[in-house]
Amino acid sequence: MNNEKTLKVLSTVTFGFALIRVLYYLINTVSNIINTFDNPLIPKYLWKFAVFPQFILVIVFTIIGGYCYLSFKKERYNSFLIWALFIYSILFIFIGSYVYEFINRFNPYA
Repeated sequence: MNNEKTLKVLSTVTFGFALIRVLYYLINTVSNIINTFDNPLIPKYLWKFAVFPQFILVIVFTIIGGYCYLSFKKERYNSFLIWALFIYSILFIFIGSYVYEFINRFNPYA
């Protein structure tokens, strides 16, 4: 019973973190697009370069949040997966910029 409560808390915290990151990247994406079109000195295609890594991270955190939400709603917890997603979320706080740079290496608009 204690293990299930721990997994429930970890799933909730991971879901909250994923939701915050998705909202952050979506707001950042919209602001990049708006700021690019407002300035006549910035090329019109530059927004694609700026938002490519953010699109990838929005997809990743949407999948993480969706899994945590479904496991919380169905009350079926895969302990390995919940712990792995929680550890990834904690590590992303510290190495998020490196992940962003790694994704940006494969940017087709560069």
